[in-house]
Amino acid sequence: MSYDPNPLQTTYTALRVRVAANVDSVLPKATYIGQSSKEPAALKQARLYWDMAVKALNSIESAINAASRGAVAVAVDPDLNSEARSRKISEVADGARAQLAGLTEQAIGSLKKVLDILQSAGFPARPQPETAVQEAKLAGLKSDLRMMLDPEVHEAITERLDSLLTRAVAEGDDLLVWLLVSTHWVEDYLKARREDLEVLRWAHVSSTRLRSFDDGLSEVRSAYVTLSDPQQGIPVLEVLLASTLPNLLNDAVGGLSVQL
Repeated sequence: MSYDPNPLQTTYTALRVRVAANVDSVLPKATYIGQSSKEPAALKQARLYWDMAVKALNSIESAINAASRGAVAVAVDPDLNSEARSRKISEVADGARAQLAGLTEQAIGSLKKVLDILQSAGFPARPQPETAVQEAKLAGLKSDLRMMLDPEVHEAITERLDSLLTRAVAEGDDLLVWLLVSTHWVEDYLKARREDLEVLRWAHVSSTRLRSFDDGLSEVRSAYVTLSDPQQGIPVLEVLLASTLPNLLNDAVGGLSVQL
């Protein structure tokens, strides 16, 4: 971005670069898509959505730059008095905010799609056949899980879930594995308890635990492990987009109206 660097901008830029490097390490680059059949289709599809997100991110930065230049042009216009300058700078900022809202929605939607594709393709399918007996067993499993998890809080919930998943994998309990990692049951349970941070932690922990599955999808799960990391992956970029961009725009444009 062309405006003067500040800590917020530096953080945003550094994290965007870090996430992009992680993406490049696990997803095939666009120039090779279609030239080789070695990579799983899910990796190629996820890369396409990442590239869509990048286009939106680039447009976001261009919009902030344009707003900054527009505000500077207004600020140095000798034909405007202080009140007129402040009004016009506010108009520039309001126009940029409206543009950023749409671009941010596009970027976050594409980023979520990357993780959705990898998760859907890389995790176990429901055991067959789906019978009334299986449904009854699922109801019992959910009841047992609630009894075991309800007393736990914060990190202890995820640690308990991890131990249950580890045992289920070791014992070949495919139905429990499917319930824990391939459905939204754990996510819904954690959100109901307002353990939103544990939702992110569980997505990463569970996919890491399944790396040992030898079903031809280890690359997809490995990509999901890397890109779902709440500190180094796509989730941190989603948070930044939702919370940081308005402040970046204010730094680039809003400060001028205050200074004048």
